[in-house]
Amino acid sequence: MRIQRMSASTFRITSDRGKIIMVDPWLKDDPMWPLEERDPKKLAETDIIAITHGHLDHYPGVFEIAKANDEVTVVAVLEMAFHLRAQGIKNVLPMGIGGTLNIYGIKFTTVNCAHSSSILDPMTGKSAWVGPAVGYVIQLEDGFKVYACGDTGLHTDMKLIGEFYRPDVVLVPVAGSGFVMDAEQAVYAVTQLIRPRYVIPFHDFPEPSKAAIPEGMEAFLQFLPQSRSSIGAAKPFLEMMKRYQEYKVCYLEIGQSAELV
Repeated sequence: MRIQRMSASTFRITSDRGKIIMVDPWLKDDPMWPLEERDPKKLAETDIIAITHGHLDHYPGVFEIAKANDEVTVVAVLEMAFHLRAQGIKNVLPMGIGGTLNIYGIKFTTVNCAHSSSILDPMTGKSAWVGPAVGYVIQLEDGFKVYACGDTGLHTDMKLIGEFYRPDVVLVPVAGSGFVMDAEQAVYAVTQLIRPRYVIPFHDFPEPSKAAIPEGMEAFLQFLPQSRSSIGAAKPFLEMMKRYQEYKVCYLEIGQSAELV
């Protein structure tokens, strides 16, 4: 399978049979998504979108992608799914924690995540709850399993997920801004609980000068100043993981991709 990092928390997964899954597309007002990847023709290639929760950096791209391909299938927890349906997204499949859907031969199972989920208007502070935040275990057609943790803190269900589903690769959030695991917690999650073959960290930010839209990145950091501590936040995680040679750590800069077998 091929995996490409599209933004701080967005991944594009291409299965061996050519199906394309987009996990948590920000895209709208996203200063990090590579400019060459915003072409509607590229977005239209997406077959399935999986949304872990309703925060502004994880779901708005569903509208851009659906505009390019109105046949795209979207999976989301029940409340989020009905919110998207009410906004005009057609092919939305509601899910609950522990449930599994088979879409084009790819299995999506929702699992617990220690985070919140709401549609928030930052100007008024008003928010609407859209169900719990979730993670996904995504089993591709050949049996390869991706555990997309979503934005999460450390939680004991990670051990259950590791033992029962045995994911091949985990997408693990690492940041220093007060929202998800720090490097030490993420290392513990990977090495003591989940125990995958591959590890891909996310949720760290680039320097504004290295973002697709530098002025947009700077504006975002001014809007949420504590997020500056997420710049380069994966570095201590990568350094700590050098002690654990049994795990293949694959760090992807935004826009980069890797082939995993």
